[in-house]
Amino acid sequence: MNANGNARISDDTVVIVYQKRKAKYAHLMSQLITAHTGHEVAEWEEKIWEANKHDFLSSQKVIFFGRTGDNHKTGIKWKFDEFALQYGWLGNRCVVFVGWLNVFQVPKFYKHYKARAEYFEASVKDAYKKTRNATATGATVAAGAVGVVAAAKAMVFLAPLALVGGGIWGANEVAKAMHTLIVYEFVLGADGGFKQFMEN
Repeated sequence: MNANGNARISDDTVVIVYQKRKAKYAHLMSQLITAHTGHEVAEWEEKIWEANKHDFLSSQKVIFFGRTGDNHKTGIKWKFDEFALQYGWLGNRCVVFVGWLNVFQVPKFYKHYKARAEYFEASVKDAYKKTRNATATGATVAAGAVGVVAAAKAMVFLAPLALVGGGIWGANEVAKAMHTLIVYEFVLGADGGFKQFMEN
């Protein structure tokens, strides 16, 4: 649903369908997509999707985040599958999914998460430096300025990755880390999940 509470969207808008309890992660995904790709995104709670899905064209790009009732998980070709974190698509329907992590995998996942958090932080900072330098040298100043603003905003999105610290993780911390990481992997990961899906 858009900011005006209207279910009508343009055909080239990407729709993220989510369960109410996953709203903050859907919002993070929306922000990252907008800041880093420029695509227009609409966030729809599952009940909004259910009420409007019959009006959608098959060409409309839809991302189902989590275990939604209509996430087309069957037949999905998984492009990413690590630590019970998955994303993949079938045609113009994409699923970004978080499963259950075996308790014995948590220590390994903790190390993996820390490494990936550092990777994403370095990537965003590098992108920020490049856009800032391009603007400083006068290369397409207007476009560069827009890039700097987007990159600066993206720096704020690194905050969720700071979840990892010293100490022991409980179940809630693990769940938060998993949901946060799959969003970053899908939008900013080296495999370019979102980009691939849009070009599919």
